[in-house]
Amino acid sequence: MSQESTLEARDLRLIQAIAEQGGVTRAAHRLHLSQSAVSHQLAGLEERLGVTLFERVRKRMVITPAGQRLAALAAEVLPRLAREQAQLRAALTPTPPRPLRIAAQCYTCYPWLPRVLTGLSTAHPEVDLRMDVEATRSVEEALLEDRLDVALCCYPVSAPGLVSTPLFRDELVAVLPVGHPLTARPFVTGADLVEQTVYFYPLPAEDEERFRHELLPRKPGALRIRTLPLTEGMVELVRTGHGICLLARWSLGPHLAQGGLVTRSLGRRGYWRQWSAVHKRHGPLAPALATLVDLLRSAVLSA
Repeated sequence: MSQESTLEARDLRLIQAIAEQGGVTRAAHRLHLSQSAVSHQLAGLEERLGVTLFERVRKRMVITPAGQRLAALAAEVLPRLAREQAQLRAALTPTPPRPLRIAAQCYTCYPWLPRVLTGLSTAHPEVDLRMDVEATRSVEEALLEDRLDVALCCYPVSAPGLVSTPLFRDELVAVLPVGHPLTARPFVTGADLVEQTVYFYPLPAEDEERFRHELLPRKPGALRIRTLPLTEGMVELVRTGHGICLLARWSLGPHLAQGGLVTRSLGRRGYWRQWSAVHKRHGPLAPALATLVDLLRSAVLSA
C-alpha cells in the first residue's frame, strides 16, 4: 500500500462518526470540527483510497459497501487502540505513593517511628508512611472514619471491622527524682501515688478511666494525674522535684544516663502493656502493613 493510501486512526474515526451520526453536520459536532473540515477530510480520504465511502441520498449520508468494511474495521481497531494508548500512558506515568497514615495511642512511640520509614520505603516504594499526631487521642474513631490506616494501641480496641495484630509488650514504670521517699521501696503501688502529682501522656477519657482503675481500683478518682504530651517535659519536671511521671522503661535510657532519676516498677509484678497494630480487616495496604508490623517490632527491640 502506498503512503498516499495509508489509513490513519483519524480516518477511521471520521468514517465511524459519519456512519453513526448519518450526516456531516452531526459528525462534525461529535469530532469537534467544522462541517467544512469534515467534508474536506472525507473528500481527501475517498480520493486517496479511490473509492466512494458515502453517498448523499435525500440530505443523508448513506454508507457504501466499501465504507461499511472500513466502519467495521473502525469498530474493531479504535477501542483496542484506545486501550493500548491508555495502558502505555499508565506504564510511563509514575504512580504517586499511596499514603499509609499511622498514629499511636501513646506519644512515647513517636521518637522511634521515623526509624521504620527507611525500611518501609525500600520494601514498598509505592507507600508513603505518614505520622498523624493529631489522631493520637482518637485513633479508634480515626480508623473507623478512614482518616487513619493503622494505629499502635496499648489499650484494647474492639470495634467491629478492626483487626489487632500483636506487636510487643512493654513495662510502664514510675520515674522519681533521686532522694524521693518512694525510692526506698522496691516497687510503687497505686496507693503510693495518691499523695503525688503524677504526669502522664494525654489519653481519651475512656482509656484514662481504665488506667486509673488499674492503678487504684477502689479509689481511681483519688489519683492526681496531670497530662503532658512531651516526654522531655515530664522528665525535667521530675528531675527538678515537681512530681513523678509514668513512662515506658525502654524509653528512659538517655534520660537515666544524665542522672538525677530513679525508676520503680508499678506493683510487685510490674505494669505491662500489650501493644498491637490495629487496622481495617480488608484493604489495599495489607502487604505494606505486614512489613510495617515487622519493622515496628524491630524498632522497639532496638530502642
